[in-house]
Amino acid sequence: MRNYSATIKRRKRGKRTEYIARLQYYDRNGQRREVCRSADNSGDAKERLEELKDKYVTGGEALLDARNLTFSALADHCKKTRYCEAVYDDKGRKLFGVRNPKKFESIINKLVNEFGHLKLSQITVTDLQNYRKTRLTTKTKEAPSPTLPQSIVNYRLAVRC
Repeated sequence: MRNYSATIKRRKRGKRTEYIARLQYYDRNGQRREVCRSADNSGDAKERLEELKDKYVTGGEALLDARNLTFSALADHCKKTRYCEAVYDDKGRKLFGVRNPKKFESIINKLVNEFGHLKLSQITVTDLQNYRKTRLTTKTKEAPSPTLPQSIVNYRLAVRC
């Protein structure tokens, strides 16, 4: 059963014609949502609409809403789901989580201070390189030398969700 509707609308903008691909769906709370993409011609609009349909069918509303996700929201999600206190089974094997969540929380908080206000789609390689350069040249108390070694900065940037 299909629980979304998809349309393409042609709209005049002065002398220019614009095509709008729109996917409407209902979220978990029963509210109607829509995602729109604009295109210069009907062929591109059809392709964009198919991409939206594919995203909705494979990942649902969460995947469509992810483009508005900020870094701080992703960091909070990671702290709760991946970098939480480790849980072990009866044999002592770690099932999920990390052994020292405070260490990762500290690393994530430093990244949130730098990138927290940005949407994930706005973070560029240049932003990461500038952050790395800043962290390498910043004087700290935690390293034996007055600045952090490259290995520590690279490790902190490699924290994954």
